[in-house]
Amino acid sequence: MKIVCWIPKTYGGTGLYRIRMPHELLDCEVVFTDSTLYPDLLGDILFVSKAYFMAVMPELSRLKKAGVKTIIDYDDYWSLPQDHILYPMYRKNGTTKILIDALREFDYVT
Repeated sequence: MKIVCWIPKTYGGTGLYRIRMPHELLDCEVVFTDSTLYPDLLGDILFVSKAYFMAVMPELSRLKKAGVKTIIDYDDYWSLPQDHILYPMYRKNGTTKILIDALREFDYVT
């Protein structure tokens, strides 16, 4: 089994603790990539964080047609309460809709 983990060159806690560290412990082929090219994303599973998912969205349907199971890791809420510090930015950018649409596109959510 080949698991492709999409992670940018520069990443923070989400990338380290929820992608890199757990996947390094698996007893299967795990590839970490920051490439958005279709061939580099091919595997049995594509794993991406909510923080980075937009990078792979252009190839997602093509990957799924090739049989790649797609997983998005959500480490936070997708709909924020009005008193949340990021609420105005989410509202301005339509972030909640973008995140909910992504939930529908991926095969699995962790």
